[in-house]
Amino acid sequence: MIRSARPSDLAAVRDVELSAATVFIGTHMDFAANHAPNHPVDLSNIVLDMHGVPPFHQRVYALARGITPGETLTYGEIALRLGDSGLARAVGQALGHNPFAPVVPCHRVLAAGGRAGGFSANGGVDTKLRLLQIERARINGPGLFDAPAPAPTG
Repeated sequence: MIRSARPSDLAAVRDVELSAATVFIGTHMDFAANHAPNHPVDLSNIVLDMHGVPPFHQRVYALARGITPGETLTYGEIALRLGDSGLARAVGQALGHNPFAPVVPCHRVLAAGGRAGGFSANGGVDTKLRLLQIERARINGPGLFDAPAPAPTG
């Protein structure tokens, strides 16, 4: 198990091996979803070395780490939690430079209106949506794994 990670250590993972890390974590989450659906994968116990990470980014990453699997926030909601709704774009830029993905789960942060927004990892938005699907996230209504809503009776 990873006990500590530095941005410089993970930069190579991000550029070269992030898709493999995403597949590994996604596979693990698929397994967990199928065999222990009430126990989401928790990566919050991994200690991150924030040396060299700008203070604003650290604050954004801390908030993103607080988003539990299956939940999402928007860039604007993160900005509000930082105390300034005008920081939504800066939040997106900070997450776009996240050297700790997927330990800092930037895939759980969406654009306004539940739109996917960007995702800088290999595979782009398709990877982001796949991770959210694996986590059974609700985006603009029921999740992909929820039972269909009953048909209206009239």
